Amino acid sequence: MTTTTSFSNNGQFGGLYKSTLRRNFGYFGLISALLLVFYPLQYAMAVFGYRRPAEQALLMQDYGLFGLGRNFTPTSAFFYTAILLIVPLVLALHLNSYMHSKKASDVYHAIPVGRGTLLTVNMAAAMTILAVPVVLSNLLVVVLQVCKFGFFPALLGYQLLDMAGWLVCAFAIYAVATFVCVLVGTTFDSFVHTMILLGVVPLLGLLIFMMESMFLRGFVPEDRWLLNLLNLSPVLLMPTRFALSGIHDGYGNILADEDPVFFQMFSDSNLALVCWLALSVGFFVLALRIYRRRSSEKAEITTTHGALPTFVKLTVTLCAGLVIGTIFSWATAFIGNKDISFLIWAAIGSVLTYVILEAVFNRGFKTVLHSLPLGVGMTVFTLVFSAVFMTGGLGYEKRVPDLSNIESVEINYSGTSNANLPQKLGAQKILDDGTASWQTLDVYRKVELREPQNIQAVQAFHQAVAGNENGWRHSLSLTYHLKNGKTLSRSYSGLLAQDLELLLPIELSGEFLAQTNPAYFVKGQEVTSWELQDLFGVQHEEIGKDWTAEESQELLDAIAADAAAMTLEELQNPKSKPVAILNAFADPPKEGSERFCRWSIFPVTDRTPRTYEFLAKKNALDGIEVDWDDCYAVTAEVFDRGVECYRFTGESVVLSALSGSMFGSEELENVTEQLNWRRSEEEQVQLGEGEIGEYLFLSEDASDIRTLAENVSFYCREEEPVAAVNFYFKGRESGRTTLVPLSGLPASLRERMTAVCMSNFGYVDMTADSFYHYSF
Repeated sequence: MTTTTSFSNNGQFGGLYKSTLRRNFGYFGLISALLLVFYPLQYAMAVFGYRRPAEQALLMQDYGLFGLGRNFTPTSAFFYTAILLIVPLVLALHLNSYMHSKKASDVYHAIPVGRGTLLTVNMAAAMTILAVPVVLSNLLVVVLQVCKFGFFPALLGYQLLDMAGWLVCAFAIYAVATFVCVLVGTTFDSFVHTMILLGVVPLLGLLIFMMESMFLRGFVPEDRWLLNLLNLSPVLLMPTRFALSGIHDGYGNILADEDPVFFQMFSDSNLALVCWLALSVGFFVLALRIYRRRSSEKAEITTTHGALPTFVKLTVTLCAGLVIGTIFSWATAFIGNKDISFLIWAAIGSVLTYVILEAVFNRGFKTVLHSLPLGVGMTVFTLVFSAVFMTGGLGYEKRVPDLSNIESVEINYSGTSNANLPQKLGAQKILDDGTASWQTLDVYRKVELREPQNIQAVQAFHQAVAGNENGWRHSLSLTYHLKNGKTLSRSYSGLLAQDLELLLPIELSGEFLAQTNPAYFVKGQEVTSWELQDLFGVQHEEIGKDWTAEESQELLDAIAADAAAMTLEELQNPKSKPVAILNAFADPPKEGSERFCRWSIFPVTDRTPRTYEFLAKKNALDGIEVDWDDCYAVTAEVFDRGVECYRFTGESVVLSALSGSMFGSEELENVTEQLNWRRSEEEQVQLGEGEIGEYLFLSEDASDIRTLAENVSFYCREEEPVAAVNFYFKGRESGRTTLVPLSGLPASLRERMTAVCMSNFGYVDMTADSFYHYSF
């Protein structure tokens, strides 16, 4: 029979507390010694260690210290973390181990002290044993820091805040372990269940993220939600704060230009500490209530039944099923359907995990058959849980907001040409050498659309791709800003050409051009020079040396007007005849610029009449023609699809070659060697039906050279076979790679250009019944 006393007086509590401290003084001494050696001593060695005068560091950041209070070295951070995470668990298992021994349990419960007092005294003693060395070691580091660097109140505040955070997490670990100890019958079970409880919530959150990423098309993780997974366990919360050292300059001064994600992490981490303090108190109070009713006969009994072991077994079964399903569905290919393969392996993994847990917790297999129905039920739950993601996440994939609810939409789509990438620039700074510099504050990779017709076009695109299978090449993300203040984000990869076709109309709108075309936001007075290039990299001529700011603005206006006059038909079927490439170089205003391009590229074609007219009026186009008598050879890499040419830029279905790459004259010798080698091979590369390959072509015939030159284009439809063509001129060491769609070439020339296949990429078109395969 167990004797219990519900209450005890203060004298009993104090006496028992002192007795517990005396009996565990060895732990206190060991922890104090470890913290002294691996924390203040490491700090002192780092900041007061001998340095030669030439290497003497003068600033705190030169010593490689980190932590919000700049109070840790790499060594001390590792051991400090290990001590404060391991010690609370060890103390909880040690001080509460009497519950798991029948003899010790009867003795402890027979003394005239309430069970609540016993548990509270142990907790107070454990936190004293840990907290006193922690506080003293931190105060010693503060003294060392002041002696070396001076007193910085902000650093002291950060250090004390982190110290409090570590103690809160240590208390949380102790409280969870104590809660487990009163529910189970052995120390081994206490350790296993505690470790699972401390890690299962962030693990389950990570697995949910994994399932969303694998099966939900368009899924976009929320950074804040993903980062907060680390705050869901006291084991991870404080180590994560080491990554936040950069929010201030090392002396406590907040860095305004720092990534706001770090400030959000810091705020969320502080809030998580408050929550864990409340949860820890809750766990401990609940442990007190359960302990008062705990039977002494539970000691030394293996844990098989009850809410806690059932929760642990089912949760671990779910997590293991998801992990095993993921690993083996990718590692094996005996089933063509990835989803079915995942479900089969998840079922196998769940059942095996449940059987193993039963055997471990019961020290054998005697109860496995009896409890197997529960494991089968959890396996079914795991499969249903997985199927939710495989079937669209309860409508997640198909969710497209109504047009009436959309305020604006952001989309990372720069259209036909993303050669011009606008930037946000800070105020001008004069460097030591007298040159001006502007700091890049942001790079605009998205456009924000507010006009109803543009939002409708994006919505139509979204409806077309939502929930569909992967296509081939393109990727794109979008974010709706709704009128109720919420946002909805999606990201898609492997988009089909017919889907991107729906976005072409937005390229013609004024608000799209105002964010992507530099002629709309660069001013004439900011232009420092203009450069005109021919198509082949032969002529590079600076023009407009004597132009006024008004004349530069007139040219920019002409470029903008030509862009605004583009029709959808012209954009969908680019047949323009290229004339030249116009480059504009500009400096932002001294105060910086919200949107700017310091180097802008503009095409001059027969469909930019206003630009052409201005340049012709200024005689800038005189002499831009190359002398074809000097062109002695041409080489071409021919791709079955325009998409395969890495020289393209742009997210549109109409791809651009404005920022084409350069080549050297030595490339001709390399091409010649490759062709001779391939022609000497007994077996030529053969392409299967639907496969894509790369062909190599070389000609010194003047007719071939002129024919290819006449068909050079700035643009190419994604589905068009295209050649990347290099023209070699006498006296020129380099040139510019140009693009030639094969559709405009004579059939005989096309046949010769595709006669020698250099490689077989092995890709086939993506349809509902086909998939990527490789045959390199």
